[in-house]
Amino acid sequence: MKPSKISALLLAAAIAVITLVSLVGCGGKGSPADTNAPSGGAAGNEAAAPETGLAAEFTPEIKAELGLDGYEFVAYIRSEDWGAKDIYTEEQNGEALNDATYLRNQYLTDTYGFTVKAVESGSTYMPDFTNIVMAGESVYDVAFPMGREAGTFCQKGLLCDLGPLPYFDFNADCWNRMFNDTLAILGRRYYAAGDISTNLFSAVRAIMFNKSLVQKYQLDDPYATVKDGKWTLTVFDTMSHAVSADLNGDSTMDLNDQWGMVWQSTISGIVFYYGAGEVLTPIDDTGTPYLRFGTDRSIEVFDWIQSMMKSTEVYRLGTVEEGLNVFHGGRSLFYTEVMDKLTFLRDSETDLGVLPLPKWNEDQESYIQFMDSWCISPVVIPISASSPERSAFFAQALAEASREYVRPAYYDVCLTGKYIRDNESEEMLDIIFGNCVLDNCDLYQWASLWFSIVDAFATSDGAASIAAKFSSKVEGEMQKTIDAVQSQAQG
Repeated sequence: MKPSKISALLLAAAIAVITLVSLVGCGGKGSPADTNAPSGGAAGNEAAAPETGLAAEFTPEIKAELGLDGYEFVAYIRSEDWGAKDIYTEEQNGEALNDATYLRNQYLTDTYGFTVKAVESGSTYMPDFTNIVMAGESVYDVAFPMGREAGTFCQKGLLCDLGPLPYFDFNADCWNRMFNDTLAILGRRYYAAGDISTNLFSAVRAIMFNKSLVQKYQLDDPYATVKDGKWTLTVFDTMSHAVSADLNGDSTMDLNDQWGMVWQSTISGIVFYYGAGEVLTPIDDTGTPYLRFGTDRSIEVFDWIQSMMKSTEVYRLGTVEEGLNVFHGGRSLFYTEVMDKLTFLRDSETDLGVLPLPKWNEDQESYIQFMDSWCISPVVIPISASSPERSAFFAQALAEASREYVRPAYYDVCLTGKYIRDNESEEMLDIIFGNCVLDNCDLYQWASLWFSIVDAFATSDGAASIAAKFSSKVEGEMQKTIDAVQSQAQG
């Protein structure tokens, strides 16, 4: 069974959410390849101050009105792996990202008069956030919670709608259009992401590949295949089968053998589902979410991916550590993970490259990447902030300055300078960061449908039966979210 060739018209309809409302410019306007990819430039010391946006319009009157002079903005961030670590640092230490963060904050102080502080939550969660906000305590000006927690905070009425606040410019290149539009239920925006933190880039899932295995098995050049628009699920599956091998000849495929692809079971086939242009719960033109899982195309895509993954001698699901170790040891052609995992492969002897997720077929207009709401840490403003308008100014100023200072340090030095090892992969990064998707169903976890589908890719459960089982539950919980948002709008 192969992905069907469908007309351009049908494909456009099938992925309308991606192209009309779920289309992500990971940081900008215009075409993904030129304005949404992180800009070039030297890291840290040679960064140029922003010449547009708030810096160009800033006046002493604004400074006095917002009380910026000497004000210390406090950002609440997650601890551990997915915290926004580029919000604050005490001093320079020679590391590009750290020093860029320091210099950006110095620029913000010199330009606007305020200083920046970050407080870690002590875990990847923010267990005290709800009590602090409900008590009306003005402890934090902004926060960077896990995406799924942000969805919970939103439904509890703890977050400001960012849209009406002054100073935000969500059409600016420093913001991610997906968070501006796709996640804006009923047009209300409670979260934002983009250049304000490199967490956005680290949270994108792509494919790493072993170039030595490509050469050994005389496979087509993956880079050329991508650029020719021919990097599809069928091509990916064919390559994966070509390299699978029982290295020790014991007739049992285990972690010591060679695989087509290894990755974590908690993601499973959903990564390919989004790459094929599907999404579980998009929003319509009114900003109202609806369930799309269960349509003919979604079933076709799901069934094909599920069938592909039944080749358990080719595809290995396991823990994060298992997948990383197998690929690190050169025993897998492909490895799909968040871009953050490149840091763990820095010392690997595997000659690796980076690719976008494969398309459904050649008719699909663009390559689409997936980020999950566990990894992403969007910025939010608690309703208890001492001045939401001042917090909005800070978030916009931080995002604008980060585009000039921090983004180049992450992209040009941490990725292309340390972890990416060839010019072709640099081209792939433009594609990877140029078009990403985050699903409302993942953010809000309606009826646990997202996890049920993830699990089903590795079982015999069919898409049609899953949709029939969950549709009423999802729609019921979805309506509760809609009602909560409407209530806040009316209140």
